[in-house]
Amino acid sequence: MRLPDQVLAITLVIASATCHRDRYPPANPASEVSDSAGIKIIENPRPPADSRLAWEVSSEPALTIGSADGDAPYLFDNVRGAIRLPDDHIVIADGGSGELRVFDAAGFHTSTWSRAGEGPGEFNSLAGVHRWRGDSLVAWNTRGEAIAVFDVGGRFSRTFSITGTEPAAVSGVLPGGRILTHRETLAETSRTAGGRSVVQGIHYQVRDAEGRPTASLGVYPGRVIYSTQVAGQAFMLVVPFSRSTSAIPWGEFVVVASNQRYEIRAYDVDGVLQRIVRRDHALIDSTPAHLDAHFLDLLEIRPTTEAERDDALRESRQAFGDIPLPETLPTFATVMSDALNHLWVREFEVPAEEPPSPLWTVFDPGGLVLGYVETPHGLDIHEIGADYIVGRTTDDLGVEYVQLWPLRR
Repeated sequence: MRLPDQVLAITLVIASATCHRDRYPPANPASEVSDSAGIKIIENPRPPADSRLAWEVSSEPALTIGSADGDAPYLFDNVRGAIRLPDDHIVIADGGSGELRVFDAAGFHTSTWSRAGEGPGEFNSLAGVHRWRGDSLVAWNTRGEAIAVFDVGGRFSRTFSITGTEPAAVSGVLPGGRILTHRETLAETSRTAGGRSVVQGIHYQVRDAEGRPTASLGVYPGRVIYSTQVAGQAFMLVVPFSRSTSAIPWGEFVVVASNQRYEIRAYDVDGVLQRIVRRDHALIDSTPAHLDAHFLDLLEIRPTTEAERDDALRESRQAFGDIPLPETLPTFATVMSDALNHLWVREFEVPAEEPPSPLWTVFDPGGLVLGYVETPHGLDIHEIGADYIVGRTTDDLGVEYVQLWPLRR
């Protein structure tokens, strides 16, 4: 068994959810809104467990782009972003090739806007693509050392970089030509009998269209990295169930949400806290059974027999039996926003051998809870439009595809 060096971020997924108003009426919880020193605080109850919004994602994707053995533009290697343009073309950021590949509404490749390299409009670690002010687009490298601007026709315009002595990465693109960045900081370290834990912090900043910082949103809890040695071999991984933070644009605000508690903090672009959105949540204690299920999920090949399962768990416990777990599971997995300024918060999936279908709690643009949307596994969402969802999926062989799913609200 090979243990991975780190745990990847939980994949965001969305697919068919045929919910009807007569079967699944939307929840009508009684949210409370108050004001404290100019900060609007919205307290939301938890929707009923069996409630679902009457929103429908088609049972099949309207478009699938990708191939296992086709022409080069259809062969993806580490898709890092996908957005739909107003003319229905889809721009896909392929991290492996450093290319921005453009496909028409029928899924045919029409052009490629960039390539791997160090020159203008080229990328050595392409990490994302997003709309920019006007009709332009921006794409960036992992560490933000090159942020390239393209017009809607794919013509390269200019490059700018994140300024400052500390390296930072792009977290998102804000309205009006601003960007949201983050950099990791060392918060604290601790030791156990078997290894060492490093607690990371994340410093979020708003920057202007030249990469210069204009506002700080503060430092938030990041990952906890645990390192140990087994039989002279070094292992390292993210501590299971350690806290994480999501930072995204939400209408005119910037959301920063740490899943230590079910609370979403919304700042204006000047870094002033304007709104706090909360939802009632019952904390779940972490258990050894949760850890075992987590280890099994990390395996590249899932055990098929009871004996293989026991052997895999024994090796995992031997390597990481001393790992310091948080006392409770995270309150949610991650946060997204859609084109209509709804806030989507994905519920944390309690580890199990057969995990349930993921749930998203959806809030309206004012922060009032609407209810749940249930989503099956399989799609890493890159964009939620007014009437569509675009994301990445893989088949059983690991071949990557980008899909567009119609969304009816």
